[in-house]
Amino acid sequence: MSRESDSRFRTWLRTRTLFADSEPTRWGWGICAVVAVVLACAVWLLMGPSAGWHRVPAVIFALAVPLLIWVDLREHRLPDLVVLPLLGLVIAGSVWAAIADDAGDRLVQAVVGAVLLTAVFGVLFVLAPASLGFGDVKLAAVIGLLIGWYGWRMVIGALVLTLCVGVVHGLLVAVVLRRVKNVHIAFGPAMLVAALITCVGAAALT
Repeated sequence: MSRESDSRFRTWLRTRTLFADSEPTRWGWGICAVVAVVLACAVWLLMGPSAGWHRVPAVIFALAVPLLIWVDLREHRLPDLVVLPLLGLVIAGSVWAAIADDAGDRLVQAVVGAVLLTAVFGVLFVLAPASLGFGDVKLAAVIGLLIGWYGWRMVIGALVLTLCVGVVHGLLVAVVLRRVKNVHIAFGPAMLVAALITCVGAAALT
């Protein structure tokens, strides 16, 4: 197989698997599952009854967070195998919440939030493709939809918090590696952590 063919095969494989480079251990899967359940329960409880049925898409999102962070830290990518189904589930959950809670206006806000955040990350991807992956752009659509439920200001807040978490993450990696140059960090974890914090905080404030 030529180098070009091998490269194409690897690219194709990475879009259809979670871990293309190395398969994690059973312990890793077990820990990820436990963290996901604990995180989902925490989000459900912290958002409280006042959040209504919007807790459903929030919990769905929380269940996917540990896996996405794990993959992104290991392989610096956010797999379509998780992100695209997650987008579909969050859309379905948001529609259900809008119907059950009679909150059609919130659903419109969520769509606006998704468009806004996707546009921002899309521009960043075009301007700095080496720093941001297209998977981050797709994840931005999910986060914008989830946070946009609480208004565009919360979407901006989530974006600012993402940048802050990303800076802290970058500094920690630089300290561990003991260098500042040529430090490559996964941006997905910052997006996911900021989204969860913003979602829980927004639910408490509204």
